[in-house]
This record gives sequence, C-alpha cells and structure tokens, in this order.
Amino acid sequence: MAGSEGNPMMSISEVKIKALKGQLATENEREHVLLPTDPETLRALLREELESSIQQLEQTLEVIQGQRRELEEEVKWEQQVLHQQKQMQATLQNKVTTARNMSKASKTSLEADLTTTKTRMEKEIMRIMKELKYFSKKHFPHPDATDSDAIQSPNSPTDSNVLPLLDVLENFMNQSVEKEDTPYIEIDDTYWPPYIELLLRCGVLQRHEQNSNLLRLTPFHLKF
Repeated sequence: MAGSEGNPMMSISEVKIKALKGQLATENEREHVLLPTDPETLRALLREELESSIQQLEQTLEVIQGQRRELEEEVKWEQQVLHQQKQMQATLQNKVTTARNMSKASKTSLEADLTTTKTRMEKEIMRIMKELKYFSKKHFPHPDATDSDAIQSPNSPTDSNVLPLLDVLENFMNQSVEKEDTPYIEIDDTYWPPYIELLLRCGVLQRHEQNSNLLRLTPFHLKF
C-alpha cells in the first residue's frame, strides 16, 4: 500500500483491475440462454421475438405520430398568432399614418390661424397707433420754442429737438418689446419734463428703483 500511495500510476492500474474483475463476475453470474435445436421451436421463438419487436415499433410509431400531431397543432397556433400580429401591426401602422396626416393638417391649420391672427393684430396696432397719433397731436401738440405761449411758460423747451409725445410713447413701447431684459431708457434733454411727469402721474411710465433718471413703460400685460 505504501508503494501504491507513492506511485499514482499504480493506483490507477489497481482501480482498473478491480473494475475488470467486477465485470467478469457479472458475466459469470448471468445465465446463458441456449437456442433450441428444433426448427419448429426456433421458428416459433423467432416469430414471438419478431411480433414483440413489431409491437414495440408500433407503440413507438404511435408516440411519434402523437408528437407530430402536437407539433402540427403548435405550428398552426403559431401561424395564427403571427397572422394576428401582422393584422395588429397593419392597424397600428394605419393609425400612425392617420395621426401623422392629422398632425400635418393641424399644423397647417395652426399656421393659417397664426397668420390670420398676426394680420389682424397688425391691423389693430396700426389702428391704435393712428388714433394715438391723432389724440396726441390734438391734445398734446409738439412744443415749439417759437410759440408765444411756450416762450412765456417756464417749462417751455429751449431746443427744437424735443420729442413729440407720440415719439416718446413709441420709444418706450419699442424698448419694452425689443429689449425685455433692459426695458429702461435714460432720460436726456430730448424728453420734455412736463411730458415725463404727465406719463408718470398717469401710470404709463415707471422710474427705476435705484436710478430716477431711468424710466420704463409700465408692464400692463403683467397686471392682468
């Protein structure tokens, strides 16, 4: 045993020898069936074995045929599922196409509505500006240094470059729309103080909190 423990090949050989001895003992214990010498008996024995083999093959055939039927039914079911999926895909594709067409139509309709609204608003703005121009000229004519009343008034301008009231309003409106981040305008000599005070009292203009020389148009659109 000491030699086999030190030599792995010897251990493997011993295992193989034991396995062969076991197989030999099994063969010796098995009963050997001798075929009969009588032809009739041999024929009957062969017929019996043949019938047994045929019966086993028939049973195997039935099992295979059953499996085939199951596979055919499974294939048929898979084909039905595939057909249903194709129908669903076609339906979804039609819905997607319809939705895209509706989206295009809605987009076209929206663009037309926006164009109409823009045109209407432009006309409305022109009408308002026309009325504002008429109102300002009628009630707030441009102060002229040559006017006798303006010369006698202590608030009358001494420079003909003073802006009319309409131009003052337009400047503040344009600044408010075009430069929302910096809507303030720094007042200089072109802005007549009486006009500025009037617009401040009426709430049309607002002063900057830290710089009284900066004014902006009151954001009326944020108050409603």
